[in-house]
Amino acid sequence: MLFYAVLLPKERMSNANTQNYFKDFQNLIEIQGLEGQVTAQNKFFEGERQREVLLQRQKNQKQSRLKELQDDLKNLTLFLNEKEKTNAQNQTRIARIKENILSVTDNRQLTNLETEQKALTEIVQNDENSIFQLMLKIDENESEQKDITNFFPGFEKTILEIKNEVIIAHKKVQTEVDGLKMRLENLIEITEPKLIAAYKSSRKRYAEGNVLCFTQQAKCLECRFAIPRQIESQLENGALIDFCPGCARLLTPLSCKY
Repeated sequence: MLFYAVLLPKERMSNANTQNYFKDFQNLIEIQGLEGQVTAQNKFFEGERQREVLLQRQKNQKQSRLKELQDDLKNLTLFLNEKEKTNAQNQTRIARIKENILSVTDNRQLTNLETEQKALTEIVQNDENSIFQLMLKIDENESEQKDITNFFPGFEKTILEIKNEVIIAHKKVQTEVDGLKMRLENLIEITEPKLIAAYKSSRKRYAEGNVLCFTQQAKCLECRFAIPRQIESQLENGALIDFCPGCARLLTPLSCKY
């Protein structure tokens, strides 16, 4: 299926001399180049803006982590206080049991006291181990909080510097893009409307990159599709607007490239 039959019917350049025909195609080549520059400038600015976005995201992640650590520290501290309180109570009970063991005379009562002392001693040992682990976690928590807190001043400075760079880049890009668009508008105004319509039709298919294709030796230099020699001849004689049947790009006389 021939793409150009769907996109646009073949147009003949009536009442236009060959010199104007080639000049209009040269305008299209420049228009395509200007559009590429506009795209490149916009991508450059977007890249600069993404740097700021990425750093801001990292800052937000650090802030979220700091809040998480602060909440964890509160819970760890409460748990540690409860463990220390319970541990102190159990040690007091063990001390009383030891006193009672010294004065007890009944063997059964002695056995019960010793059993209770042993159970409490195991609980105290486990609690002391838990207390030690909690203290380690608290130290790690406070150390990470300190690292994050120390990280913010330098990070804020970096974000501010990049924000300023983005503002400068935006102004620079905007100025250049405005100039490029003005040049584009001027070229569109002085170029054959039929060619502009054909160019825009091809641009719909190719949002970026080349929408023009040169022909040489009856082949499209973009997709290598065979072009009828009659079409190539009419194209080079300044008499035709047509599309490549392979890639649907706008066929452009190779002589316009130089």
